[in-house]
Amino acid sequence: REITEQYRAMSGVMASRRDRDVAPVGTTEIARIQNAISQAEEDLKQIDALNAQASRLEKKLPAK
Repeated sequence: REITEQYRAMSGVMASRRDRDVAPVGTTEIARIQNAISQAEEDLKQIDALNAQASRLEKKLPAK
């Protein structure tokens, strides 16, 4: 949620600056958002792996 809010805020700032000669958005903010996105992608990969493992274990359980 925090990343989404930051992205939306930055998008608004960038859109408002397009027509003016203003300094670009800082690379620190962009790097922070990119890092958070990378971490979220890694978290999703781990969740997918855990879900696959749970599915395999469920199949090994005896039928009721």
